[in-house]
Amino acid sequence: MENELQQLIDQANALNLKDEAAIGLEALITLNYDHGNFHGVHQHSLRAVETGRSANPTTTARMLAYILTCAAQIDLKSHFDKQVENNGIQLEIVRAEEALHIAQIINYPSDIALAWVILVRAAIALGDFPKAVEQFQTLQRQVGNCPLNARARNAIN
Repeated sequence: MENELQQLIDQANALNLKDEAAIGLEALITLNYDHGNFHGVHQHSLRAVETGRSANPTTTARMLAYILTCAAQIDLKSHFDKQVENNGIQLEIVRAEEALHIAQIINYPSDIALAWVILVRAAIALGDFPKAVEQFQTLQRQVGNCPLNARARNAIN
């Protein structure tokens, strides 16, 4: 994974895509931290400082919301595929709530919709149908007339 991220960073640098290169470095830092490789965290942090690159806060927030909704969708699908206990859904709910919070801050309707859809599906999985209906109604109020990307439209349908 680290090699693929480095290739993306190199391509972003070649195309002068500063936010994308910065996000790639941030992803490398996160990946190394997640694996307990603090030397890698230090090394990539120094690279980020040396290049003076960091993504603008909106881009970083947008990417974080996107990643959290992807992770929550994968976890929720895994839950249904394996039919594990309902307490395993709590991680998906936490991720979706965090993604929703971030998406609302930056006012990105597609990620707002995706996060709400995940929360609705989690409520259904837990058998809390009134909560699922309430969340779906909130979803409709928040993004009802907003243009949405294909991923969000498909998730709603």
